[in-house]
Amino acid sequence: MMFRTSTPAVFAQPWRAGVFFLLLMLGLGGCGYHFEAGSRRLPGDAQSLALLPVQNRTDQAGLETRLASELRTLFRANEKLTLKPPELADLILAITLISLQEFTQGAEADAGVGYRLRGQVVLEDRRNRKTLWSDPTLTVETGSAGTYDTTTLSRQGLTPVLRNVVQRYAEQVHHRIFLDF
Repeated sequence: MMFRTSTPAVFAQPWRAGVFFLLLMLGLGGCGYHFEAGSRRLPGDAQSLALLPVQNRTDQAGLETRLASELRTLFRANEKLTLKPPELADLILAITLISLQEFTQGAEADAGVGYRLRGQVVLEDRRNRKTLWSDPTLTVETGSAGTYDTTTLSRQGLTPVLRNVVQRYAEQVHHRIFLDF
């Protein structure tokens, strides 16, 4: 008496599984389907980018340093991108932070503080001097989960809510460069 297993016939013998996998990979490769490794190309097949020093026209010191740090972290995670000095890079990214507005959220008893960060972003192709992307009012806003002790957090630099809005701004710039083109 022969017992049937739940293993499909193609996997019953090891060599069949290998042949099946090989044919599957060849089929996927031939139809144009590919697996994205998470690193996307820059616009115009550029391979390098220069991040100019971020200009900060807001009253909050330190935003420009935090934003540049967040952007460098995001850019370094991309294997297809090299950060270079402006005179050697294919693309040049210039950011000017224009305004930071604070607003309250919720009822007065448990109002939290939110921030709206607005800036100007320009991505230029240095090779042909063309502007690839320009947004004069790129805006990101974030809220908080309640109030915070400003004296404690001022020693640490930016408050968690300010760090959050800067991080979201960096993510928005990164998204627009790599996903919207």
